[in-house]
Amino acid sequence: MKQIITAIVLLWGNSLMSQGITLDPVKKADKYFEEFSYSKAAELYKAVLLQDDTDRGYVTDQIALSYKNLNDADSSEVWFKKAIDLSSKKPANYFFLGEALMINSKYEEARYWFEEYQKARPDDPRAAKKLKAIADLEQFNNTLFNAKIETVGFNSPGLDFSPAFYKEGIVFVSSRPKNNWVQKEFNWDQSRFLDIYIAKSPSEASYFSEGLNTPFHEGPLVFYNNYQSVVFTRNNYEGKKLNKDEKGVTNLKLFFASWNQALKTWDDEQPFAYNDDRYSNGSPAISTDGNVLIFASDMPGGFGQSDLYISFRNGDTWSEPQNLGSRINTKGRDGFPFLDKGQLFFTSDGHEGLGGLDIYSINFSGSEVLGKVRNVGAPFNSSKDDFGLILKDGQGYFTSNRVKSMGDDIYSFQVQEPLYVVLIGEVFDLELNKGLDKSDVFFKNDQGEYLYTRSNDSGEYMLRAPLNSSWNVYAGKHKYDLVESIDVKLTEGDTIALERIFLTNETSLKDSLNLIDATLIVDTRIKPHDETSNYVDEFGNGDTLKFDRVYFDLDQSNLREKSKEMLNRAANFMIEHVDVTIILSSHTDSRASDTYNSSLSGRRSNAVSNYLIEMGVNAGRIQKINLGESALTNNCEDDVECSETEHQFNRRTEISFIKKSM
Repeated sequence: MKQIITAIVLLWGNSLMSQGITLDPVKKADKYFEEFSYSKAAELYKAVLLQDDTDRGYVTDQIALSYKNLNDADSSEVWFKKAIDLSSKKPANYFFLGEALMINSKYEEARYWFEEYQKARPDDPRAAKKLKAIADLEQFNNTLFNAKIETVGFNSPGLDFSPAFYKEGIVFVSSRPKNNWVQKEFNWDQSRFLDIYIAKSPSEASYFSEGLNTPFHEGPLVFYNNYQSVVFTRNNYEGKKLNKDEKGVTNLKLFFASWNQALKTWDDEQPFAYNDDRYSNGSPAISTDGNVLIFASDMPGGFGQSDLYISFRNGDTWSEPQNLGSRINTKGRDGFPFLDKGQLFFTSDGHEGLGGLDIYSINFSGSEVLGKVRNVGAPFNSSKDDFGLILKDGQGYFTSNRVKSMGDDIYSFQVQEPLYVVLIGEVFDLELNKGLDKSDVFFKNDQGEYLYTRSNDSGEYMLRAPLNSSWNVYAGKHKYDLVESIDVKLTEGDTIALERIFLTNETSLKDSLNLIDATLIVDTRIKPHDETSNYVDEFGNGDTLKFDRVYFDLDQSNLREKSKEMLNRAANFMIEHVDVTIILSSHTDSRASDTYNSSLSGRRSNAVSNYLIEMGVNAGRIQKINLGESALTNNCEDDVECSETEHQFNRRTEISFIKKSM
């Protein structure tokens, strides 16, 4: 994607300084390099290599670094290989070459150089992450969304990136010229300055004429308050003056503006209170009410080249930005945040991925991140740079430079409902060779997410899971230990045929869930627990995996007083056992529609969760599964007459505990 990620996500600074002249070509090239004029620097360094008295090792390193900063992976690969040949004892070149090879989809060769870097720098965790990503490449084909992507018709031969929703269309950042006769360039790679454009149809875009644009860089940006307010990125520009840091670099800052309905323009521009001439703030995301701001910055004290920070509105002021922490931020480049319904999407080259920048998501509660970072997978991510995902009501956009000849382009996608497969299995006693009833069965993926069910009286279980996902399946029961767990990858048409699997209601369950014709059969074995082990001591006395169910009145989600007494015990247990998380599986009876019952089970999960949080349990330790009427405990289906007592057994929230070490 050329230089734009480094220019926008991190330092984003372009010096805009006049070029000094020196008789020494190496010093002149160094000056270009220091001023971020990497394209000019690379050409001059290459000319210097023709001289006999040149320090070839130093100059070759600088050429390679110039192409790295330009995000030119092909040239980076060539020149880092040359640099290693000339100066093989520089471990950083091993890492940079590995990165370039990953972007160029040469994963096995990249593995070799990351291993070499790890030998030379065992204290740096980045190589281990890259090696794990290469080993687990197949997992990145498991997309977070089931969607088909398409390029939009308004892309240009230049850079088009960072879309944002605006009224009936989207706005985005582009290097295309407003007028063909205006040739503006900035130093980094001699491309044009960035302006904001608007697209009201999939095929056409025009210059955003409602204000905000200046002669220098604008964007990315995001609108809020029903499109009456905006926060946007701009060069450190006030009036007609560009402000610079002590090195003469013009960084980026955040600004707010309001829509002036009378004048039909954006005005009342106000700088973010924590802008600073010494570093860049930019690439904002904001909550719909305008009270939570997340942005990228290279301010001092971060984890890497750029980090994500959060700030909260308090009246007319903003709180001091706080780093979102090492769960999100890495030693690399982290930026391009976007908030959507409890999810924070962002871009990084420091987490496990396919190469270059990848798009990730993590749960976001409104004030903090929860759970683990998840790579959104293909087709959104590729070995190239992929970033700037936005999503609203199933429609989304993101940016990628996966087509080499086109530079940065914007892609659209429409989210579709995920396909599911049914997993069928049996938990059985290894010693007695028979099914084991009421065993807790857990499915865990690499992102730390869980699915949960419990075996029936015969030891059988059935659970649906998304197509194209991978799980480790294991079971637990009081006074039993796990002998082996099973790893399964759910792909269409696959069947794992194992003995001792007997389930008769597979067809009816498939029909009710509208599943594809694929079944995986999973065998999970456990044996009687050795009373001399410390399992009971760790989990307290008694079968703590089987707390009482929380029952609800018809069409209600409020808690009964008796349930609160039990939940108080559950909260105390969690406070005493900090290595345990809780899963809430909520259900309804069969009356009312599937859609309504799914929503009702969600309200019941929230009621239990909110009460536990009030009792002191951290929200990040609570997982919720809303099953509606899909898992009745009896035969009280729509066409079956049942007593109120029988229906009551289905109106429940089941509670399970999981040790984090599992």
